[in-house]
Amino acid sequence: MNQVILKYYVTPNAVFCIEITKNDIEINKFNDKKAIEDLVKSNLASNKIIQNNYKNQLSQLYKALIPELNSKKIVVVPDNFLNYVAFESLFNEKNSRFLVQDFDLSYDYSLPIGLLNKKFKPANQANNFVAFAPSYPASDIGVTRGDLKELIFAKKEAATVAKLFEGTAFLNNDATKNAFLNEKENFGVFHFSMHSLLFEDDFNKSCLVFSNNQRLYFSELYAMDFPAQMVVLSACDTGNGVLKSGEGIMSISRALTYAGVNATVMSLWQVPDKETSEIMIDFYQNLKK
Repeated sequence: MNQVILKYYVTPNAVFCIEITKNDIEINKFNDKKAIEDLVKSNLASNKIIQNNYKNQLSQLYKALIPELNSKKIVVVPDNFLNYVAFESLFNEKNSRFLVQDFDLSYDYSLPIGLLNKKFKPANQANNFVAFAPSYPASDIGVTRGDLKELIFAKKEAATVAKLFEGTAFLNNDATKNAFLNEKENFGVFHFSMHSLLFEDDFNKSCLVFSNNQRLYFSELYAMDFPAQMVVLSACDTGNGVLKSGEGIMSISRALTYAGVNATVMSLWQVPDKETSEIMIDFYQNLKK
């Protein structure tokens, strides 16, 4: 397979990228660790406000982190603060294209986890589809999927993508925590259009929020047997969490990986309800093709 693994290591003074292909290993050294870290922090801050110069930042990160690549498929294994980088958004000014436009990109939390995922396939090989989109008691309409207000477009999204795959949709008051727990071994692909809460002071409290404010916590997911082919987390900050030394980011997505989920689609920031719905429907239409 035409694939390269990019395994990053952050040291006190430099960032290393180990390029691993089927027949070769190459070591790339990027000398100024502090400059790269400052770029990452600046990019994270700009994601929260409208910035006209975002391509300039993403271009600098591309130059700082991406070696010359001959493979079309990339697996990124980040380290330290690089866990906060959305590598697919990095911008190559040489051809005026984002990384995701030229490469198939995915992530692993570590090389051992990646190898285990390839060796031990999930027990549930079914491709049948289920979506969850709860109602919330707040009378206000939510703009993002992280403030516990009612999400109009999330329900439209869940119903649309479930119909696209002739799947099942648990909507409104049917989208309960118990409904998920009862069905977690009966489907291969799970889609969650809902609120999620990020607790940076205690990652075990980070959670997905089902109907009636029923919360499915990081600690529960981490200990769960959940052999899904894919889980799509159409919610806020599901790839974010506490950065633990030697471990990486303790996120909802990471908990799902340890629970046995083969692939997870996640977010690294607050996501707007309406635009996320449009992106997700487009994502599944292309996935079906």
